[in-house]
Amino acid sequence: MGGILISIFGPDGAGKTTHARLIAARLEAEGLRVRRAWVKSYHTLAYLLSRVYAKLSPRSIELNAQGNVIAIEPIRRSSRASKALWALIEYVSLLPKALLSVLIPVSMGRVVVADRYVLDSIASISYALGDPWFDRSSIARLMLALLPRRRVLIHVDAPYDEIARRRGRDADPKGYLESFRRTCWRLARRLKALSIDTSRLSVEEAHRLVVEAVSRELH
Repeated sequence: MGGILISIFGPDGAGKTTHARLIAARLEAEGLRVRRAWVKSYHTLAYLLSRVYAKLSPRSIELNAQGNVIAIEPIRRSSRASKALWALIEYVSLLPKALLSVLIPVSMGRVVVADRYVLDSIASISYALGDPWFDRSSIARLMLALLPRRRVLIHVDAPYDEIARRRGRDADPKGYLESFRRTCWRLARRLKALSIDTSRLSVEEAHRLVVEAVSRELH
């Protein structure tokens, strides 16, 4: 069997990690060679630059509950060219991780289960830039090209109130979360991903849907 990517994307608190862990364990039990992947935003150089902003001008940045930078006001207020440059930095920073964690293992026949990859990155960058249509940009298309042809895309989602209940103080800011959810929904529809509202299903029920989607592609 050739390699495949199983990409589970959506807001933190919707169940990405839970369902990635469950499907990875199930596939390993079936004897498949499985690798877990997690590719965060910001990526490498972009992350370092965001930390510089945080040191030089703490009031110009927005943090999530974990203290990670999710937006930089000077960049959000900058010109279209400056935003494109930042997005390009994100893309270039993402490339090595995508190659090592996803694309090379898939090319070698591995099943890669990712609970944060390029679709989550696009949603994060959209908010960071203050650009609700970033997912249709040329740089977003370059990021989407980092999805291997053989893949299963699974979009997990839940309303903000449910995510806030699950995560408590660790929930992302509402503005960020709603922006992230909107972008993920658009990407899910465009790429024909399986969408699961985990607030309406038990973990077991949602897992069965994931298993069905993966099984259709594997068998």
